[in-house]
Amino acid sequence: MGKAQQRYWLNHSSAVSNPTKFESPLLAILRGLADYADIHETQYGDPIGKDYYTGEQWLDALRGVKGFLNCELNRLDGGTLDGAIRELATVAGLDPDLNK
Repeated sequence: MGKAQQRYWLNHSSAVSNPTKFESPLLAILRGLADYADIHETQYGDPIGKDYYTGEQWLDALRGVKGFLNCELNRLDGGTLDGAIRELATVAGLDPDLNK
């Protein structure tokens, strides 16, 4: 890993472990969506993506968060967050490209 790449990774890691400004609410939204999906699956036995109504609402929220990646991120790495968003969709039983 080169110095520039290492710096970006260190900045991102620092933002995740000790978020400030825009980092804190953005990470809270992502964690909240992940928690909601986990609780939904525990409650109903299926991934949230299989729920016709709630799955659509959750997917819309996830799309909204993805839109924030074009806004202020401070030290957060947008590519890493994009990968996390796509992984959340996949685990939820949805298309990682956030289509239906």
